Amino acid sequence: MSKEYRLAEVAQITGLQLEKLKIDSRRGHLPVEIRYEGKKPYKVITAETLAGLLQDRSAGGYSDLKAQWRREMLAGTHSGTSTPVSESYLNDLDWGFKKYWRANGGQESVEGLSADGLRLAFAQFHFDEESRRDYYSTKMHIYKAVSSFVQFLIRKGYKTPSVLEEIKQIRPKARVKPQRHSLDLAEVWDALSFNSRWNDGRTTNDIQTMDLLLFLYGFAGLRKMEAANIKISGVDFVKNEILVPGKWGKERLVPMPQELADKLKEWIENLRPESDLPYVMVSNRGNQLSDKSMGSRFTRLSKALALNKAIALIKARETQPGATKETVQYTPEDDIELFFPSRTKEAVLKEAEQLAKTLNCAVRPHDLRRAYAKMLADQGMPLPRVQYVLGHNDIETTMKYINIKQKEATDWIRENFVIALPKKAKPQPVELALPDNKQSVSSAAPKMEPQKSKKYRY
Repeated sequence: MSKEYRLAEVAQITGLQLEKLKIDSRRGHLPVEIRYEGKKPYKVITAETLAGLLQDRSAGGYSDLKAQWRREMLAGTHSGTSTPVSESYLNDLDWGFKKYWRANGGQESVEGLSADGLRLAFAQFHFDEESRRDYYSTKMHIYKAVSSFVQFLIRKGYKTPSVLEEIKQIRPKARVKPQRHSLDLAEVWDALSFNSRWNDGRTTNDIQTMDLLLFLYGFAGLRKMEAANIKISGVDFVKNEILVPGKWGKERLVPMPQELADKLKEWIENLRPESDLPYVMVSNRGNQLSDKSMGSRFTRLSKALALNKAIALIKARETQPGATKETVQYTPEDDIELFFPSRTKEAVLKEAEQLAKTLNCAVRPHDLRRAYAKMLADQGMPLPRVQYVLGHNDIETTMKYINIKQKEATDWIRENFVIALPKKAKPQPVELALPDNKQSVSSAAPKMEPQKSKKYRY
């Protein structure tokens, strides 16, 4: 009988995390056997399984390589740049990996990453003719996860560049134009107005920080982490420009409208918490704002805005039985009171929370960035300049940010487009006077002499 090892012993021998071994055993990736100590069960693996784990680890197994890839992605050294990715982005890639391996039988390995495997994964998502859905976003999550990891494996010597080139050939394309969520100028101002009067236990510094973030995203078009990485030395109030550290280590100068410049100057000189860090945006404790903290701020604001709108809709239904969320005129400046003569405050809040889930009041940094791009385009800025301000490498990405919706195109054509057919000139009557000798018209017409060829001197 071969020797058996508990999972804690396996973790010490191999250097793998105990929690990972437990997860792999539950998912069936690690063959285990159940033993009992009295009535308490525990898991063990055989010596042969342990030898396989040690061999995989010494040869650079899939799990170890993926863990190393994750660390490099978080540190920003995956592509030789200093721009890290967020945990949420890595979670999206992990979701793409799950879809990929599920379509390929569930056995994770370095050899299983290929263009054929990608085609097999894409085949699981057929175009839905009835709903006009092409699953483009799902396919892109799978594609980005596989292509990024393969790029890492090429650098480590586990794959050849030809594999990546073959993968790039089957990059998914959108059959239906995706309608990304964007905000208009009125919605941006609504979010700013609501933030200034929404308390809910927030400090004055929280309100001021959120106000400045809304301006940086909505009127400078910054990416989520670009706002957190701006340095005080990179703000020029003479030229009203911000030096923005962008993706992949690239920097760009972004012009500031005067309103944003005034808010930024007031923040730096009077409102910014004391901190030894060089960054403009810091928390109450003087720390740099993280991706998670900024995400939670915007999530709370979106939920509060939706709840306030839901309460306004419920209040309107008390007086207007046929009121809907499309017909109710609501602005965040309205003072919404939880007072209903026939209902309790708790009942109204419970109904409002359910109704708020159906209202699209999301305010996210990238929604504000798209709104800024659309504002620039609507006011006549040429697309190449919009591309430069946003920091895009490809102008096609900028065109996706403009995101002309079907209704906007339809309304513009109905209001402005006119088919103007060219007017045909009426033929003028020609009076032909016969000569005195009553010759025919054709004989009276002057004869055209052939032109003499001109001689040129060179």
